[in-house]
Amino acid sequence: MINKTVLSLATILILNTFSISSAEPITSDTHQGNWYDDSVIYFKNNKSLNLDDYFNKFEPNKNIERKEIIALFKKVSDSIVNTEGYIFPEAPFKDIPDDENIKKSIDWAYDNLITNGINDNEFAPDNNLTREEAITFIYRLSKIFNLNLNDISKTIEFDDYDDSSSFAKKPIKWAIDKEIIKGYDNKIYPKNNITQAEILQMTYNLFNKMNENKENNFSLSFERDDIQDIVLINSNFKKIKADKENLEEFLKEFEELKFSSVESRENTKANTLIAEFIFKESSNKLSYSFFESHINCGSYKYKISDESSKKLKSLIKKWDSLEGEDFEENQGKLNK
Repeated sequence: MINKTVLSLATILILNTFSISSAEPITSDTHQGNWYDDSVIYFKNNKSLNLDDYFNKFEPNKNIERKEIIALFKKVSDSIVNTEGYIFPEAPFKDIPDDENIKKSIDWAYDNLITNGINDNEFAPDNNLTREEAITFIYRLSKIFNLNLNDISKTIEFDDYDDSSSFAKKPIKWAIDKEIIKGYDNKIYPKNNITQAEILQMTYNLFNKMNENKENNFSLSFERDDIQDIVLINSNFKKIKADKENLEEFLKEFEELKFSSVESRENTKANTLIAEFIFKESSNKLSYSFFESHINCGSYKYKISDESSKKLKSLIKKWDSLEGEDFEENQGKLNK
């Protein structure tokens, strides 16, 4: 089975990690001498994001709750690819607030493997978000929009890197390598709570870097160490479990495909080839559904480029011809 790996569209986020001086909430669109003023002005003027509720209670030094950051990230993601018409599968958490917008945001985050919760049944929506959690959420969010996550070359030199949790170590390495984290006093402070101003500045830098690094055609990128297994379920309802050799061959063929755009997918039911990735860290699953012109994953549709159209059709035919076990229980439900 495989660990989750999500498509993404060249995006780099930079998390500024300065100490925040005490300051009054910003109430106008003019600079007030704060390091985060540019981000506030940008987002207040970007009406497509509809962040009025966020700014009505914006306090730069205040901590941000887990449910608030997920709601913010969904708005950011929807400003790029709007998933408003998509009906998300329900997240399994028992502690989701009775608020339709928050519930939809958490369902979106779970569907796209941005969050697994603090355990199988709890999301802890009211808990403050730590810096290492914020970096991990950013890392997972970046996967949707095709940032290459595998090329990490820098040496970790921060004094407190070893203090970070196991789930955050790879995201932190990535963030350091991509200069998403600058740190201060040669430390990351992974267990400290992150503030509203830091999150806003981080999101502002995401937009800037994304605009700098757009690509017309992009490929999927998979982290081999994360993947536990891959199961193919073809349109003949045959289940094929990839062995180590076939798994690597499958991933390489998949990575050779070029995609032209990311769009919101529709809630459609269709019998098609599905590649189900199962991840080591959490045993979570992420399913890719293959069609001749696109691939569905989570809430998103990845349109195949013209140059890869024939190759995708050939691969679907090849994978669909493989022999495997009957998978009767999934007949009529292959809609992921």
